Order: sequence, then structure tokens, then C-alpha cells
Amino acid sequence: MKKGFIFILIFVLLFLSSCKKEVVGVNDGVLQIKISPISNLNVYKDNDYNSNIGTITQKNTIITLAPGTYTIGIGSLNSNAPTTTIINGYNYSFYEKENIKIESGKAKKLNVKLKPVSGILKIETNPSDANNLKVFAYKLKKDGNYDIELSLNNISNGISTNNYSQGIVKGSYKVKVENKIKIGGQYTYFNISQEGVKVDNGKETKIKFNVNPGGLNLYFKCLPGIDNCYLIKKNISVDDNAFFGEDPSQFSAGSKIYPLGEGQHKIKIKIGDYEGEKNVNIKADHNKSLDIKVI
Repeated sequence: MKKGFIFILIFVLLFLSSCKKEVVGVNDGVLQIKISPISNLNVYKDNDYNSNIGTITQKNTIITLAPGTYTIGIGSLNSNAPTTTIINGYNYSFYEKENIKIESGKAKKLNVKLKPVSGILKIETNPSDANNLKVFAYKLKKDGNYDIELSLNNISNGISTNNYSQGIVKGSYKVKVENKIKIGGQYTYFNISQEGVKVDNGKETKIKFNVNPGGLNLYFKCLPGIDNCYLIKKNISVDDNAFFGEDPSQFSAGSKIYPLGEGQHKIKIKIGDYEGEKNVNIKADHNKSLDIKVI
């Protein structure tokens, strides 16, 4: 009985010894990644993007690797190639670092701060419940001209943020808000813009537009020679938009109020073969009177 007990004890000790040897004898090292900001990102080694060696889901991530020197990449792929990652509305570049040395039984710390390569442009409106306003941005180039038009989110409930696929990169912008209004029984658009809007990578830029239209109180006066001037159809254009027919009954004593966006506008009135034209500066929430002679 005693011999049997000793035999079992020796067997257990040998088993535990072998288990301990298996754990301690593992030659792998550990890569401890601390990252900011946090997102679900894959980790790759040595530019091999066919499969990842781990996934980051928290601030601190531990990955086991065999001893050696590695190039570590962290981020997203597009068509099996590194690309930017959108985190909380910002674009971040793919992270890559060479010469990461992993030693047996040791932990290698890697502190990663992802680099933002875009900012956020946030547009608020007055009134705060404005809807379905189109928003565009134009980046200022070194030659003083503006770059291609970027179409941003339409304004909904008074707010628009950028959704351009490459984000809004650092630079100076002209931002335009386009509002649809009714003139002469037909819809047209007026534009409000701000220049010199500064956007920085990793930061949010806020600007505000007053999209309440001002009023243009348009008076026209026909010079002698135009028969039945106040009785025939008029055509009105704003900023070279298409002419809109106006029924004579729409005017009272030769005048009518039109809603227009804030800024400079070119107004033209045409009656038959006769026309008049003037520029006017409109302020939001204000009415402006304009006399145009039709000759």
C-alpha cells in the first residue's frame, strides 16, 4: 500500500514537473500595445496583410510573438493595402513601426498614438431647425484659387458635419450653404458663403450661418414708351438664374417683396424687350428696398 502511494506521488510530481517545464520552456515573448484613440483595429507584422496577428479592442492589448525583429502595422486595409481609419469622425493614418525586437520571456511595450489626417467641419444654422440645405466646401490652393468642390452632409435640424470620403484635411476653406426658396411661383436657390474657414487635423471647427432670408422690396418704374407696363407679365431674375414669369396681380403699385439670402445679388427685371438691372446687398432678417428703372 505504501509502495503504491509512493508510486502515485512520484507520478504526480513528474506530471506537474512536465507541465511546468512546458509553460516555462515557451520561448515566445510578448508585445504589449497601448493605443490612443481606441478602435477595433487589426495588427499585422512584416507587411503581411493576408492575415493579422491580433486585434485591438481595448486600450492595452497583449500579443504573443516568437523572438525576432518585426515591422508592426496597425490599422485598416482597403483591397489588402493599408488605408486610413475613421474613428469618431476623424480619419487616422495607418500606423507602422520598424525594428520592434521581441525577446524570449520578455514583454516589449509599444505606445501608439494614431495620427489624425483630417478634421471635422461642423456647421450650425439660425434658425436651429433648418432642414435640407446643401453644404459645399472649397479648399484654398497656394495659387489663390479654390480646389474642387466637396459636397458635405445636407443640413438636418440645423446641423451638418462633413462626410466627404477623405475627410476635411487641414487648410483654409470657403464654405457655401445653398438654400431653396420660392421666387415667382418657382423654386430657386440662394447661396451664403464664408471664406477663410480654418480646419485643422484632429480638431473640430464650428461655424454658423444665418439662413433666414432677407427681404428685397422690389420697385420698378417704367419709362415712357412701354405700353401697359404695369399690366403685362414681368420676368424677374436673381444672380443670373432663369427668368421667372410674374403675373401683374403679384405687384402692388409696382412693388413686391422677394426673400433673398444674405449677401450681394444681381437683380434683373424684364418686360417685353425692355429691361432694368441693379445690384443689391441683402442682410438676413432685414428688408431692403430697390428701385429699378425699366427702359
